Amino acid sequence: MQDLFGRTIDYLRISVTDRCPARCIYCMPDANVNWLHHSEILSFEEMLRISALMAELGIKKIKVTGGEPLARRGVIPFIERLTKISGIEKVSLTTNAIFLDDHLSSLILAGISAINISLDTLNEETFRRITRTNAFAKVCNGLAAALDAGIQVKINCVPISGYNNTDIIQIAKLAEKNSVHVRFIELMPLGFACELNPISPGEIFMMLEKEFGKLLVCNDKLGAGPAEYFNISGFSGKIGFISALTHTFCALCNRVRLTSAGMLKPCLASDINIDIKSMLRGGAGDFEIKDAIKKIIFEKPPAHNFTADNKIHADVHKRRFMYRIGG
Repeated sequence: MQDLFGRTIDYLRISVTDRCPARCIYCMPDANVNWLHHSEILSFEEMLRISALMAELGIKKIKVTGGEPLARRGVIPFIERLTKISGIEKVSLTTNAIFLDDHLSSLILAGISAINISLDTLNEETFRRITRTNAFAKVCNGLAAALDAGIQVKINCVPISGYNNTDIIQIAKLAEKNSVHVRFIELMPLGFACELNPISPGEIFMMLEKEFGKLLVCNDKLGAGPAEYFNISGFSGKIGFISALTHTFCALCNRVRLTSAGMLKPCLASDINIDIKSMLRGGAGDFEIKDAIKKIIFEKPPAHNFTADNKIHADVHKRRFMYRIGG
């Protein structure tokens, strides 16, 4: 599938739940979270139907997200069925790793291709401040198990001023002796993150070069996402930057998102979407659904509006929450 601007869209992110055992400060409130009712969330059968139709249209890669995807019962059989859809070449998972140690062997048997682990610090107290949980040991166990299993692992770290400034080097060192890609993701002004201050990618880059020496651009294609990767001498893994604001990558965007509530979104920061759930539950046929998918993808906006100097945009972003959209 191609959009109006000639971008090939072949990557689907599916949020299977809005629920999560963590309460990360940039994602959700620390209490009284207004969870979606089970009936409001797409069933796995509905997600599989949409995935199969989108594979027929050219989707090749699927990432399963949440909330915390491993918090939803039945997600591993769902992943196994995703991997068997004709045309799907890769199914990966993004997780906070709280439940990863318990489910890793089953995920591997189900055919998962890669696992992204959200980890903003290796300091237990800082972890508690950011996630508002005491799950640090469980996350460390999950990470260690994934590294031992030899599956492709990427670490996603969101640098936040006043929280993990002093943890950047330690997180980066995970790529020194392990063949993992550590990616620093620029804080995006969505929901509760609007009240926080990012650490700029440029500042992180300078911190890393001061500690490890020159970062050399990696020209290898290392995934379907927008990360820009670098090599550090003596490191087994790579260092990546996903900088949606300071180095906009929208011109190369190849993804769409299906929320757990059944909205197909062509852009994280866009108001454009279609209510796939209503179509499914209203009896729409495959041809009608595929037609709607092609239309929304063709209308994918040229770029996000995070940096637009517009109070309306800013107010809308404050009312959007990553745990609802899908991380």
